[in-house]
Amino acid sequence: MTIGLILILVILCVNPFSLLSFIEPGYHILHNWCLKRVQIGAGANKILSDAQPEPTENLNILYSAFICGERLPDGEIKKTFIALGIIHLTVISGAHLIFLEKLWNLLPVFRFKNILLALFLLIYSMSAGLSPPILRALFSLLLARINKKLKLFWSPYVRVHISGLLCLLCQNTWFHSLSLQLSWIASMGMSNYRLSRLKSCVLTFLLILPIVSQWGGSHPLSIFLNWLITPLAACLLLPLSLLTVPFPFLRFFTDEIWKHFLYAMNLFKPLTENRRIELTWSLSSFQIWIYICIFFILLHLYFVYSMRKYSEKSIESGETETYHRPYFGKPRGN
Repeated sequence: MTIGLILILVILCVNPFSLLSFIEPGYHILHNWCLKRVQIGAGANKILSDAQPEPTENLNILYSAFICGERLPDGEIKKTFIALGIIHLTVISGAHLIFLEKLWNLLPVFRFKNILLALFLLIYSMSAGLSPPILRALFSLLLARINKKLKLFWSPYVRVHISGLLCLLCQNTWFHSLSLQLSWIASMGMSNYRLSRLKSCVLTFLLILPIVSQWGGSHPLSIFLNWLITPLAACLLLPLSLLTVPFPFLRFFTDEIWKHFLYAMNLFKPLTENRRIELTWSLSSFQIWIYICIFFILLHLYFVYSMRKYSEKSIESGETETYHRPYFGKPRGN
C-alpha cells in the first residue's frame, strides 16, 4: 500500500499544473504583512560588533529570515552562517511549526481543534512565503498526525518522502529547487528517533556534504555547532523572535540576545575557515534526486531492520511492556 501510494505520487508529480498558483495572491499578502510587522519597532539598531566589516547591516534581515522566510542578503552575516554550517537556522522549517503546535496545544480541548490547528499552521506557512522547506515541513507534520491517528505505521523516512512528493505535486517547478532537496535530505538525516542527536547531526553532515561542497565545502566542527546551537535556537531564539510579531516592544530584549549570539558565532568563525572538506565533483539536480531516492531506500530498510532487531531483543529479554509495531514512534519535527 505504501509503495503504491509513493508510486502514484511520483506519477502525479509529472504534471504541467501548479496547485500553489491558485493561492499565490493570498500568501503574498500574508507574507508582506509579516515583513511589515518585522519593521515595526525595529529602529536603527546595529547588530555587528566593531570587528565586523559591515556595520550597516541590522537585525531586520535576521528577523525577516527567521520569521518571514526571507533569504539572507549577501554579507558578513550570511558568510558567517554558511562558514559555521548553520545557514539552515535562517530557513523556516519544522522547528517553527512544532513550536506553534505546542502553543496551540496549550489551549483547552474544543471541537475541530485539530482542523483549526492545520489551518493555523497553513496561514503561518503562507505568511512565511510558502517556500519549499516550510511546505514540506507542514506536510510532514500533518502526515505524522495522520499516521498516528490512522495507525498506518509508516517509518519516518516514508513520511519524509511522501511530504516531499506532495510538494512537487503542488509546484512542478520545484523539481529544480535546491532548497527543497536540501530540506529533504536534512530531514532524512534527523528522522531516525532511535539515534541520538549527535549521531543524527553526523549523519546529516555526511548526507548533505556532496551538495554543500559546491559552496566551498563544510567543516567537521559544524557537526558540534549544530548539536549545540540548534536546541538553543529552537528553545530561545525562535520563540522570542516569533513573539516580536504580536508584541513588537520585545525587540528591545530580543535584539540584545541576537547581538550576543552573533558575537559568539564570530568567535567560532576563524576555526572553520581552514581544513574544510571539499569534493572535487558536484551533483546536478537530476543526480541529487537519484541520490535522495537511493538513501531513502537504504535508510528506510536500515530503520526497519533495527526496529525488528529491537523487538526480537525485547522478546528474548522477557520484557512485558506493550510492543508497538515497527516504524511507530514519536516523530521528530523536520
